[in-house]
Amino acid sequence: MVNTGGEMPLATERLGDSFFQDPQGLFARLRSSAPVTPVITPEGTRVWLVTRYEDVRAALADPRLAKDWVTHMTPDDFDINVDPVQAYLDQHMLNLDPPDHTRLRRLVVKAFTPRRVAALRPRISAVNGELLDAMADGPAETDLIEAFAFPLSVTVICELIGIPVGDRELFREWSGTLLSSRGTREESRAAAVDMYEYFTHMVAERRRSPADDLLSALIAARDSGDSLSEHELLSMVFLLLVAGHETMVNLIASGVLALLTHPAELGRLRDDPSLLPSAVEELLRYANPLNHATERFTLEPVTIGDAIIPAKEWVMLATSAG
Repeated sequence: MVNTGGEMPLATERLGDSFFQDPQGLFARLRSSAPVTPVITPEGTRVWLVTRYEDVRAALADPRLAKDWVTHMTPDDFDINVDPVQAYLDQHMLNLDPPDHTRLRRLVVKAFTPRRVAALRPRISAVNGELLDAMADGPAETDLIEAFAFPLSVTVICELIGIPVGDRELFREWSGTLLSSRGTREESRAAAVDMYEYFTHMVAERRRSPADDLLSALIAARDSGDSLSEHELLSMVFLLLVAGHETMVNLIASGVLALLTHPAELGRLRDDPSLLPSAVEELLRYANPLNHATERFTLEPVTIGDAIIPAKEWVMLATSAG
């Protein structure tokens, strides 16, 4: 669908329940018929969906597609209602452009050391074994996400950051509300406010009494005299907790589903466990834990494929389609 500078094309697809049940079905159809086309998200926002590999790859590196709308635009520029609390938490590394993105990434790397990651391995293996043993001793049929994927991911990320065991169910409820496509704006805002207040208290506590966790390391991280501001710390913890566990849950669930629907490949893995490392890399590509990259918007008219996308338009790059 091409915009040649006249009237903009109307969105012909609305992303609803059928999309979430089979996103690849829609992506396959759009790749052949409308690889760059406007769609309506479940929240009612119009975005340009890009589905072909060459277009997605080129657009990911295009500086005319920005992520930090707070710097470049106002809420009136877009067809969205911006809640100030959620906007505050959303100003994290994934929603920023260079040089801010580069600066934050450098600071996080200083806190997320190889030693800290390596130290997690025994604990991850132990939690993994406990969950698998419980599944083996349980009913013949079980929910993989509820019994394994979610508790594994949330335990690991909470222990990494330093969230007390007793608070993890609160986090599960908040993140579930924020990530749900069926929740109301009021429910999302209430969850965001609760998380903001919790993180504010948590950061203040770690400043007073540092611990051997990632949050304390982020507070202590310095780079040429620079450190994370209070805002950056809060949004970074929000990113690590929500996005950090969601991608792991999605990869486990989608990866297992891919193997179950491709029994020959599952058989190869069972026969030769040495293939597992490359299988994980391939599942990251094939069963992408995210349908699309973080949303971008056009700073000026941008041509992607055969489409001319006007300025101040949201663009969704479907990495899992590409």
